[in-house]
Amino acid sequence: MSLRVLLAISSPVFRQTMRRIADLAAELLPWPVEIDEAVDPQQLNEKLVVSPTTLLLLDWEWGGEGIIRLIPRLFEQNPSIRVVVLLPPAAPKAYRAAVWEAGACASTPRDRLDEEWLVTILCLVHRAMEREGLLSSNPGRIPDLLSLNDKSTT
Repeated sequence: MSLRVLLAISSPVFRQTMRRIADLAAELLPWPVEIDEAVDPQQLNEKLVVSPTTLLLLDWEWGGEGIIRLIPRLFEQNPSIRVVVLLPPAAPKAYRAAVWEAGACASTPRDRLDEEWLVTILCLVHRAMEREGLLSSNPGRIPDLLSLNDKSTT
């Protein structure tokens, strides 16, 4: 079983940007990550039931303040998903607190947008899912650092 990142982003431009970042982040990780997209609520509902190892990146613009009511319904549909709500720039602290109270995490990737940000999130989610037994702790392609070091000195 591998980790799946589901992008639920209404803006085609932001979705394309996040897709590119997710693809770049996946290249930096030592384990496989499946990147998927949901472009409307029906597609989101269909894709959430597919895998318990899903990290949902849910854009605030998807539903505005209605996201707070949506999050518990998402957990009812798939109790194992992880949700990170992508807040707008300079979002009030109350948004972050409301997202946390609803059971999700919040981030502002439009302010700090690069693949390293996503690598960090994916690593945290992957480790948590490993501890819960949802993902294997065998990451697959771990490079031999000693042999890499030897190659760089020759």
